Amino acid sequence: MRNRTVRSVMSTDVITVTPRTLFTYAARLVVEHGISALPVVDAAGALVGVVTEVDLLVRQARRGEPGSVLDGWLHRHARRRAGMRTVGEVMTPRPETAGADLQVSTAANLVARSGCGRLFVVDERGRLAGVVTRRDLLPDAVMPDVVDELEADQDAWQGGVR
Repeated sequence: MRNRTVRSVMSTDVITVTPRTLFTYAARLVVEHGISALPVVDAAGALVGVVTEVDLLVRQARRGEPGSVLDGWLHRHARRRAGMRTVGEVMTPRPETAGADLQVSTAANLVARSGCGRLFVVDERGRLAGVVTRRDLLPDAVMPDVVDELEADQDAWQGGVR
């Protein structure tokens, strides 16, 4: 269990968008599927960016709140236009990536250091192969310590019974 690779824990059924995907459609995917990010791929399937809940919220916050009648009209007009904005305008380019053969422990360290909550797994051509999240990595990160503690407790308990 301690020498597992990202390939053994990654999800391969990943919802993706392209830079030309409408912002509103990406936001709907995030909400409907309960996910925190969408990988952005080009026509060849190469990973070019990521659009996260934060990217979507920041974009939404930039619209501002209406104050006057004119502001209200501009706000409504901006809201209509925001539906025509694309993922390419709000995405974060060059997200953190890993190869499928990376050790799970190394991937866990990368995710912890980056604070992003996920690593996109790419093949040798940069095409998206899957995603690994904190939740995927947690059992391998925590279980070895738990197993070690249980074995130590068992040894101590057995030592007291003898």
